[in-house]
Amino acid sequence: MAAQEPTDIIILTVDLSPYLHSPASVAADAIVGEIRKACATSGFFQLVWHSVSKSLPQQAFVAAKALFNLLDKEKCKLSGTPGRGYEVLGTQFLEPGKKAGLEEGYFLGREAPDGNPPFPPFLEPNVWPSPELIPHWHFKIPLLEYHRALSDSSSIVLRVTASEMENMDTGVFADFRQNPIESVLNQDKNEWIEVTPRDDAYVANIGDMLSVWTGGAYKSNIHRVINNSGSERYSIPFFSDGNADCVIRCLDESAENKAGRTYCGRTYTVPICPKL
Repeated sequence: MAAQEPTDIIILTVDLSPYLHSPASVAADAIVGEIRKACATSGFFQLVWHSVSKSLPQQAFVAAKALFNLLDKEKCKLSGTPGRGYEVLGTQFLEPGKKAGLEEGYFLGREAPDGNPPFPPFLEPNVWPSPELIPHWHFKIPLLEYHRALSDSSSIVLRVTASEMENMDTGVFADFRQNPIESVLNQDKNEWIEVTPRDDAYVANIGDMLSVWTGGAYKSNIHRVINNSGSERYSIPFFSDGNADCVIRCLDESAENKAGRTYCGRTYTVPICPKL
């Protein structure tokens, strides 16, 4: 068998408006093709003319700065369960044996339904600063509104990626505002591809679970962030995840699924929880 030539990676910019206007149109079919191509090559694409109002990320960044400008002792009071609340600088380890990330964070999700503990994974209550510390109209309300908008938008993109895959109703990818991903690894050439940021765009990337479900057809690629600005850098990633009890397996059982050797047959929380 002849060796395959190294492939070039291009980070596509996708105008989602034709699909939003008429999902059954010829123009929408072209959008489906563009996103499928991006998922199968780099695993990354930028979305423009999406359904998220420009004012929502602006309000969310104002809220983020208000939180991270609090005194450390006040922020530490907001620590919660894994995936909820404040995360202290340098305490997140995504891979065994690797260094911790050089960031502090704050995690939230959709508001948990009323009930008593124990709560299911990823459905624990959010941890909010007191209104005396940061008024709800300045923090809680805009962040929940932004979360709902991103959730709706990600559902649309997942429908696009799953348009020809039977029984796929959950998936994993991330939307990033303000382009916290600076470069993506082209594994064929072992080189980094720079991602040019756009103020009007969201960078979307495929995660491990969607790669498993597609038998490796969609790529979960390596990416990195290097902050050389000399100043603080804010980003708001949104993760579109599967249900906690979702069993991970390749949808096409006949497909060779290298990624599935690690995750196949496990529920969604098994590979995720140890990282939080």
